[in-house]
Amino acid sequence: MSALAQDFEVAELYAPVHYPEGPCPWRGGLLFVEYSRDAVVFLRDGVSRDLWSESGCGPSAVQVAPDGTLWVCAYE
Repeated sequence: MSALAQDFEVAELYAPVHYPEGPCPWRGGLLFVEYSRDAVVFLRDGVSRDLWSESGCGPSAVQVAPDGTLWVCAYE
């Protein structure tokens, strides 16, 4: 059995975003990176806030480690 696109509801959670990548559920919200802003963002209830940023790092994904630490993959 395959799922068809019309079987799913699509909703915009937050805008604008800057090349979002690597979404990860966390603490009742969503973590993701904004590649072009060099930032890790936390989104919950339509409100976002930067958790971490480092100029020039190019983050591409974020994950929660078993001990709760956030791991960020980046090209720099």
